[in-house]
Order: sequence, then structure tokens, then C-alpha cells
Amino acid sequence: MNEGARGRLGRHVGLPAGFAGAVREAHAAGYDAVQVFPGNPKGWHHAVLAPDAAAAAREEAAALDVAPIVIHAPYIINIASPDADLAAKSARGLANALDRAGEIGARYVVVHAGSHKGRGEEDGISCVAGLVERVLAAAPAGVELLIENSAGAGNMLAGSPAALGRLLAALPPAVGACVDTAHLWGGGSDLAEKDGVERTLEELEQAVGLARVRVIHLNDSTVPRGSHRDVHARLGEGVIGLPGLTYWMTHPALRGHPNILETPLEHEPAREALRCAMARRLLEGDIEGATHVLADLHSEEAGLQTEVNDGESALPNPHYA
Repeated sequence: MNEGARGRLGRHVGLPAGFAGAVREAHAAGYDAVQVFPGNPKGWHHAVLAPDAAAAAREEAAALDVAPIVIHAPYIINIASPDADLAAKSARGLANALDRAGEIGARYVVVHAGSHKGRGEEDGISCVAGLVERVLAAAPAGVELLIENSAGAGNMLAGSPAALGRLLAALPPAVGACVDTAHLWGGGSDLAEKDGVERTLEELEQAVGLARVRVIHLNDSTVPRGSHRDVHARLGEGVIGLPGLTYWMTHPALRGHPNILETPLEHEPAREALRCAMARRLLEGDIEGATHVLADLHSEEAGLQTEVNDGESALPNPHYA
């Protein structure tokens, strides 16, 4: 990897201003990596991307040194589905995401492991393996497919390090993993304590191999550990907390892995820049400094709320209306 000793720091950004605009938005806040959807994350329609828009995204990323670009495949895709129609749509959706990655110069495409719909893990893994084999046969060169772990709800595959390992064992070695901290927590992994982080990384090494983990989704969580629920929170504002996240981010075994935040995006650019600065302090192991930044953010929020409660309008700022 060439993301640097501590790894790149990025976040998921929307596409109102297009792919080049997403790169600029991430960079303006202080991030040097970015994740985007290939289009509508909740629809099957795949819009054609104009060549000049694709070129603009590649040029902007190169000029601003934003890398890697990560594409997150749409949520409606279910690569483990036993239903022929949904599987066919999911294969097209995943192929579209890979093609879009090739167009804009994205290095990775992340897709959720999917649900076996009650048919059992073995059947689900078989469905994933067959679909991935077909899709990768026509995938653009230079784009890597990553399977993301889940929180283990219902019939979802990859709900633990061991389950993620069983799935990846059935896939080509070129298919990597994306590990989400909130999903690990929901699946039962204890990331709030140093010993828990050590155990989780040992489990990932044994089941998956940390060399196969290409990207980290860095999220706090609002739900109890082992709840099998997936509810992201901003760093330090959930039940995992800053100490555990810091030990995770600075662990030597994860050195060089890009960290992508999927936490709620601040509407104010200046506040998002502070969120980025806080995360960078965590990457450096500076919990005290990150805690001060977080306190400043909360103080600003409290001050604004006081103004609103006192009847003083927070407008014309529409983001706080």
C-alpha cells in the first residue's frame, strides 16, 4: 500500500456536485481519501457518465492527491440472494459499480455480503461465489472488489470475523475485505477496550488475514455491543468511544490502511473540518487533543441551541433551522 505510514483518512461524500465535486468537498475538509456511491444507492437505474465528468473526477483526485477513491455499491444489491431475478439485478448493479470505478479512477468497490434469505450460510456463500465469479470476469483492470462485514442481523452473511473468513475463503484471493468498526461492534466484537481490540484483530488475522483487509470503515455506534444492529455515530459520540477507536486506529497491524468515515456529514464546512482534524489527532494517538476538539464542537452546538431556546433566530443559517 502507498497510503502512508498511518494510512489515508477519508469520508463518504454525496454526489450533488458530481464525482469531481465530491473529491473537492472531501479535500476542502482536510481528508485525503473519499468514498462515494456510483449513483443512486437505493435504485437500480444506472446513469451513463459523460466522459468529461469521468475525466474531471480523475484529474481532480490527482491534482488534490485524494486517494484512494472508494465506491460503495448500492444498498439494494444482495449478492447472496437465492432469488434468480434479484441475483441478476444485483450482478448488474455490482458490475455497474465496478465499471463506474474504472471510469473515475476508483481503486476499490465495497459491497455488503448480503442475505441468504433463510437458505443458510453455505447456500448464501455459494450464491456469492457464483455471482462474483461472473461479474469479475468482465470487471475493469485495476479495480479491487471488497466484501464488507455485517453486524450479523437476521440472515446476513459475514456477521463476525469468522463468518467473514468463511465467505472470503470461497472467493478468489484478489477479492479483499472492508472492515466496518460499527458492524464489528454490532456483531459482538469489543472495540471499546484495548484487550478487546487485540482479540478482534487476532480473530481477523486468523479468519481473514489482515493483508486481505484493504479498507477500514471507521464509525462509532449508538447501539449495544452484540445487538446485531448497525447504527453509525460520529467518533466519540457513541458507545465504542475515543479510547477504543484510538487503539484500533493506531494499532501496528492496521498501519497503512485507509480509514473512511461513514458518520453523519456536518452541514457546515468548518465543523466538518474540525471533525477531520479530530480524527487525525486520533490517528496520531492524541486522545486528549481529539477530546478538546470534540468538546469545542459540542460547546458550539450548545451555544447555538441556547440562542434558539432564548428566541434568537439561528437563521439565516439554513443548516440549523
